[in-house]
Amino acid sequence: MAISQAMRKKIKDSKTKDRISLKVAYQTAQELIKKLGLKNKNPYTLKPDQEFIENIAIIGGSIRRKKETIGDIDLLVTSHISEEQLRNTPGVEEIWSESEKQLYFNYKSDEGIWRPINIWECSDPHAFGSFLIHVTGSRPYNIMLRSKAKYKGFKLNQYGLFNAETNRYLAGKSEESIFKALGMDWSKPWNREK
Repeated sequence: MAISQAMRKKIKDSKTKDRISLKVAYQTAQELIKKLGLKNKNPYTLKPDQEFIENIAIIGGSIRRKKETIGDIDLLVTSHISEEQLRNTPGVEEIWSESEKQLYFNYKSDEGIWRPINIWECSDPHAFGSFLIHVTGSRPYNIMLRSKAKYKGFKLNQYGLFNAETNRYLAGKSEESIFKALGMDWSKPWNREK
């Protein structure tokens, strides 16, 4: 399902105009995770070498980066959420986009707080760290990482770090594995703004 231009504008406006506090956004994300029947893995206590765990959700994006205010809520989940499960989840009001690995929808919390929600599904343990970096952001930081990978002859995306010529998998099981392969120290999420 494609997102219309009008919906894109509504999403963009909600990210910039109707921002909510970090605390409210975190509580809203936790509430949704519970309704989806997933275990919430604390995004602030993840170790750099954290690898894949089945049936969990990790709050990413601006929340994991500890921004003061939040537009949309980003989640990484390690189990499949069916269309039926999502449609039957209390508070899910509009599903804007569905694909094999990503869900984008409008959610209204029990407290009446609505947020655009972006869920990324990761079922491949070899891609867990890559997905976590991708979902955490920030966008400029991810662009910097991809540029560094390209400079070294690699290709970085949410599925892993690969040799650009041979497409051979190099790293991606954990965030730390990507940073090490790029010759960098792991960076705490709240230091990933630029």
